[in-house]
Parts: sequence; C-alpha cells; structure tokens
Amino acid sequence: MRIIKRYANRKLYDTGAKRYVTLEEIGGIVRSGEDVQVFDNDSGEDVTSATLAQVLHESEKKSHTPGHTSFFTSPLRDGRTSKPPSWAA
Repeated sequence: MRIIKRYANRKLYDTGAKRYVTLEEIGGIVRSGEDVQVFDNDSGEDVTSATLAQVLHESEKKSHTPGHTSFFTSPLRDGRTSKPPSWAA
C-alpha cells in the first residue's frame, strides 16, 4: 500500500517513492491495482476518500464528456453517505 501525505498547500507526497505526485499519478497508481492511503500531514487524518473523489472529479473534467452524475447522486439519495462504498472497503 502506498502512503501519501497531503500538505496544507495541497501538495501530495508519496512516502515510498520519496517524491511529490499529482492527482493524475494517484489515479494511475490505483488503476494499476495498488492501494493508496492519504493522510493530512498536519492532523494525521485519513483523507483518502476525499482525495480519491478529487481524482475522479479531475478525471471527469479532463474527459470532456458529460459526467455520470448518478455515480455521485445515487449514494446521496440512498442515504449512503455515512458508509464507504463497497469498492472502498
């Protein structure tokens, strides 16, 4: 599992590779089958879900195709916002 530190300036640091990474690179890591865990450097809080949501958002913006809002709205409508999705477990 890759451990990523997120700094206050929103920079992301891969502690294993010992270098800064982009959201796009994190997406590539996950797509290659490797797990990541992202921690706020100051508080130690696990911000993996928020970071992966941001990866998805940025990916949608770059695709220049209409987004699949149901991917995001279905869990909200079903009241599943307090539990992680099955793919995040």
